[in-house]
Amino acid sequence: VPGMEVFEVNMKCATGQPNFGDLGSRISAEECQEKCLASAACKFAFYDSDGQCTSFKTCDSVRQRRATIVWQKVAAKSPPATTTAEPKESHSSMQLVSTNMVCADMMQKGMKPKWGNLGKGISEETCKASCMDMPGCNFAFLDHGVDCTSFETCEYQRDREGAVIWQKVASDSPSSGGRGGHQK
Repeated sequence: VPGMEVFEVNMKCATGQPNFGDLGSRISAEECQEKCLASAACKFAFYDSDGQCTSFKTCDSVRQRRATIVWQKVAAKSPPATTTAEPKESHSSMQLVSTNMVCADMMQKGMKPKWGNLGKGISEETCKASCMDMPGCNFAFLDHGVDCTSFETCEYQRDREGAVIWQKVASDSPSSGGRGGHQK
């Protein structure tokens, strides 16, 4: 089964003439990825902070666009033997909170996060799954698709180009709209 991986952050595909929002409007990041996976023609999915999801057949060139993410459809990878366990909280999921930001609560208190404590050089899906499995991880931060770091809180956020933040949410409760946070 194919999956989706982060291709670009703060960029959009500049290839072709897409029908913007063809995969949906006001949908979640997960729904955007699922709709691309369900479409044979979709090879790349572009998602913006307004919840608009657009499919692309190719993405040979990109243009800057803030608060966006582009995923690429990829062939399924065999999971490592150590990650075969189901997430501990089966009624939770990860929801996109923001792009181009970093959780800054610890830095506000003069503490330094353990950068990459969820993994280094891992995919977006592995980053989110690692947070789901870690007690105390309520937010997963992926920096330039390289370092995945857990945060217990994310009330304050700072600019961080090329970064993505997801929040662990209960799937049976209404969305908390995790985008609210203080920017410093």
